[in-house]
Amino acid sequence: MAFMDWPQVFPGAPCVTAMINRLTHHAKIIKIVGDSHRVHETNAKQEKRA
Repeated sequence: MAFMDWPQVFPGAPCVTAMINRLTHHAKIIKIVGDSHRVHETNAKQEKRA
């Protein structure tokens, strides 16, 4: 989830900005693009059940 979407998850929470600042202070943000291995496994398990 992108940091800019956090206010939607935590609506009206004044601590969201402070939380993001503390998590990203001196951090290197790496954007990972591609299919999630866990999503692939979950979909495969659901197809087996169907």
